[in-house]
Amino acid sequence: SVSVEGHLFWVADTADNLYNVGGVARGGGANAAGFGRNPTYNNFVGSEIDVVAGYMVNKFAMLEGGYGHFFPGSYVDSTWKNSGGSAGGDWFYLQTVIRF
Repeated sequence: SVSVEGHLFWVADTADNLYNVGGVARGGGANAAGFGRNPTYNNFVGSEIDVVAGYMVNKFAMLEGGYGHFFPGSYVDSTWKNSGGSAGGDWFYLQTVIRF
């Protein structure tokens, strides 16, 4: 199987922090340089596109691989504007699923 997915990310409130997947705030206090609280920034963090392919080896095992790219939005661009700007990120992954 092959799928293409798109995701959009916003900060719910720019007076709050940007949080990682573990729920930990990124950056410092109010108006800190970086991913801290930045109430004057636009709240659009960015977008992501993923291409995922899966292959069923047998009834017990499946292989899956994918590629993703993150396009920074205005919140990230504003965060890094004094440091030369922001850049997108690319990643690949491969995983095995074994059912028993």
